[in-house]
This record gives sequence, structure tokens and C-alpha cells, in this order.
Amino acid sequence: MLEVLTGRWRQRARGLTLIALVSLLLAGCGVTGSSSSSSSSQTVKITGNTLRIYLSKPAGADAAQLDVIDAEQLAFQQISGGVKGFQLKLDVAALPKLSANARKAIQDKTAVAYLGDLVPGSSEQSVGITNAVDLLQVSPTDTALELGASTPAISDTPDKYFESLSTYHRTFARIVPTSAEEAFFIAAQLHSASVSSLYISSDGSNYGEALAHALRGDARSHSVTIASAEAGASAIFYSGNDAAKAARFMNAAASAAPSALLLAPSGLDQAAFVGALSATAKAHLRISTPGLAASSTTAAGKTFGQDFQSRYGHAPAGQAIFGYAAMQAVLAAIKNAGTDADSRATVVSDFLKLHEFQTVLGPISIDTDGNSSFNSFLWSRVGGSGIEPASGLKLAMTGSGGSK
Repeated sequence: MLEVLTGRWRQRARGLTLIALVSLLLAGCGVTGSSSSSSSSQTVKITGNTLRIYLSKPAGADAAQLDVIDAEQLAFQQISGGVKGFQLKLDVAALPKLSANARKAIQDKTAVAYLGDLVPGSSEQSVGITNAVDLLQVSPTDTALELGASTPAISDTPDKYFESLSTYHRTFARIVPTSAEEAFFIAAQLHSASVSSLYISSDGSNYGEALAHALRGDARSHSVTIASAEAGASAIFYSGNDAAKAARFMNAAASAAPSALLLAPSGLDQAAFVGALSATAKAHLRISTPGLAASSTTAAGKTFGQDFQSRYGHAPAGQAIFGYAAMQAVLAAIKNAGTDADSRATVVSDFLKLHEFQTVLGPISIDTDGNSSFNSFLWSRVGGSGIEPASGLKLAMTGSGGSK
């Protein structure tokens, strides 16, 4: 498998205050002045000795997404005992809407952290809710660049997502790299595979538009021409996270340009997308996903795979390791907060201070925008067992549809 390291894009966010949710906060949790261990102008104090971590389970989660949630729970069971002085509890929020999951968490006066949404771009539905009550939200797998940086593709980003930035600053972080780095990875791989032209389409979502804009710029910088139509393009990229729209587009593209390489981002690493593809589309498709090549998997990562297999009876999906790492990092922040772990602002601050923290992915640092230092992407393809590792782009361009 190919593994490419890319650079980081960063920008500090500012924001607005959501009065209604802050009123909810005042009714349920204590609010005090600023803490020396936090950059927030106010601090939400949890009353009592119980601290609860919430996991967001999306409605209709596919097998890979369920593996991420199982990995989060496995990590909690294995290492939560390292936090002293408080009773840690875990709750899975599994309501029909992601926003409802987040609201369930903020209505709990004992909530200290929220392991959030999984599909890239989906955290847009919940980050404002948790930010409004100073609650740490960590996504294992949401790469959406617009959540942590401005982009010409979407106005007023990232401010528009964080209603209480002026009060609590940023409370969102992630374990995966951003889609800005994914765009760079894709462009570099296209150049290495001697792809001369690329057609880019989008589902119109904020995630899709921001990624498409980034890829256009990176492709040009790697001497890849942006094609104006699918016909004649060497490769076709669909930017988005809507599985149904993406499948319709890819099936039509496979018919219109049968020799073209079809590319999709990590936002489409979904069983619903793959299941709706034609045989021709599957044969020409590559999906970019955050991950480590087998040769780069850490000893802790291998142990995680063995423990997951033993507990759940099957090998974990590639995404699952990010769920385990997310829980490791959240528990580390709570532990580092010590006796101040009942201060949400302190937990957020300590999460953003994690530096070279050892996880199943290797050492990870988190910057002040909540972005992770992990920066590796791989290619996946559609195989007999679903989405599986691929060796690169050149085999897909032959039309064989497989990597040997």
C-alpha cells in the first residue's frame, strides 16, 4: 500500500455566542471565571465526582462505522482505570439525528467529552452544539478542512460552525488529518501516476466544495490539468459525502468515460456508496483514506487489532484504529487535568496541549486548532469483501480493477 506524508494547513478560528444553549448551560452546570489552565474566558464546572464520556452512533451506521464505535468502547474498557479521583462512565448516543446525539450529551451535567461524528463533513451538525457549552468534541475520522481553516469555497469558515468561540474558543478536535492534506496526497499521487488531466465534480456540500477547491489548486501545482468535461479526462474525482449522489455520478461517469480512473475521498468510504456502484465503476475506483500501511503499523496498533478480533470476533475495519486512538487521547486529557478534570475548559485545554502522545497510531500531537499531527493517507479499492487496501493508482488505470 502507498503511504504519503503531507503538510499541515492551520488557521485560528473565532466565533459567535449561541444564547439559547448558553442559557441551558447556566441552568445545568456552574459557570465561573477563567481558569489558569484554560484559554476560555468562562469555565463550565461539573458538579460531583462522575464524569461521563459520550459516543455518537449515527443512525444506519455501516459495519466499518460500528467498528469505530466498538474500538472507542474497547479503549475505554482497557485504559479508563488510569484516571484517578473521578468515576468515569460511558454512554452511547444513538438517536435519529447527529444533532440530537450532541444535544443529549450537553443536557447531561456530568458530560466531560463527546467522541463525535464519523463521516467527513458530518461534524458540522454538532460542533456548534457542543461548543456552546464548552464541551470537548473529538472526531476520530472527520477530515473536513473547513472545520479548522478558512477556505474560499465556503464563506465565513470556520467561524460559522462555532457559535460560542468568543466565550469558549475552540472545543473541537480530530485524530485524522484534514481534507486539505488529502487533496495534496491525491494530487501528488496523480502526478506520480502520470495522470495528465482531472475532472472534478462535487455534491455541493460544504465538505465537498472545500475539498474540490483544494484539489483543483493542488492538481495544478502538480502539473495536472483540470478538465472541463468528463469525456477525455484521464481521471474523474467526485468530492462529497452523499453516498447516493456519488454512486449515481460514478455510474454515469464509468459509462461516459470507460477508460478513466475514478477517484473518491474518505467521505465516501461508506458501504452504502460501494453497494450502489456498477461493476464497471467498482473496477476503476480508488478511495483515499487516512491510515497506515501494514509495514508502518505500530506494535500497539497490532495489539489493538488482536484485542479487537478477540473481543468482537472479526478483524477491525481500517477506520476503527482511529476510534481507539481518539479515546486514548480523550482519556489522556482527562488524566492530565488531574483534580481539575471537572472543568470542561481545562479538559479542552489539556487535549489541545497533547504533544507526542503515544497512541495505537504512533505519537500524535494536537495543535491549537484541534488538528492532529497524524498525516498519512492510503488508497483503497472495491474488492470481494468490500473496501480493502490497494497498492496505488496505476493498476486501476489499466481497467483490471484489482491490486495484486
